[in-house]
This record gives sequence, C-alpha cells and structure tokens, in this order.
Amino acid sequence: SVREVNLCDVVHSAIADNKYLLRQSNISIQIDDIETKVYTDEKWVRFILNQIIGNAIKYHAEQPILHFGATKTNDKIVLSISDNGIGIPKSDLPRIFEKGFTGENSQKKSTGMGLYLVRQIGQELKIEVEAVSVYGKGMEIRLWFPVV
Repeated sequence: SVREVNLCDVVHSAIADNKYLLRQSNISIQIDDIETKVYTDEKWVRFILNQIIGNAIKYHAEQPILHFGATKTNDKIVLSISDNGIGIPKSDLPRIFEKGFTGENSQKKSTGMGLYLVRQIGQELKIEVEAVSVYGKGMEIRLWFPVV
C-alpha cells in the first residue's frame, strides 16, 4: 500500500535482506544522507532494491563498493544505487529492461527478468527507472520518485 516511506529505512531493509551475500562477496556499502521521505509502496520498492543489489553482487569488481545516495530536484527525489562492477557495454544498455534480455556479461543462471520487473513495477508506482553505465567501470541505477 502507498504511504509515506523513509528511503533510508527501505534501503537498510534491502541491505539486511542481502547481508549474507554482500558479506560473502566482500562488498563495502556506502550510504550518503538519504533521510528523505517518499510516498510509495515500501514492499515493492524493497523488491526493486533487492533486484538491483542482486545484480551488483552477481557482477561485482575486485574491491566491490555499493553506493546509495539521494538528491532532490523540484519535482523528484532521485535514489541512486551505484557499483564499481563490470558495468554494461554501451550496445546492451538500451536493452537491459527488455523482458528476457541477457547481455554478453550475463551468467548462465540469468533469466533476464530482474531489471524488466524493476521497470514494470517502477511504472506501476510512477517511479522512473534509469540506468547509466561505463563498461568496465560500474553501473548506476537511478529511481526517480515523484514528490507529492
């Protein structure tokens, strides 16, 4: 159900959901000041974050860092989740939200459904989902929440 949600709490919950795998992969977590409230469905935002964190774990770098930050524009709050993993080739980037798409970095166990579901659920919740990547340098997913 849609209600006022503290982004910081949802991020911490999603990190807790993945703490075993994050620890196993030696991923350092950096969280900027994300004490900001949005109106959204906490359960589904947590699902979205779990998908993004799962990808960061799957495609992590030598000394992996997962960074969470938030900024506010006039009419949006942007939650940014970035990693220093292998990134996505420019040619694949426009397709990562397609159903069933697995790029050249993909592992055999990839279904290509994670980011597709992230985008679909985002649309339902009026959250724009944007991906930015520099191949070999990392990946950033931005979730643009409407300010109510």
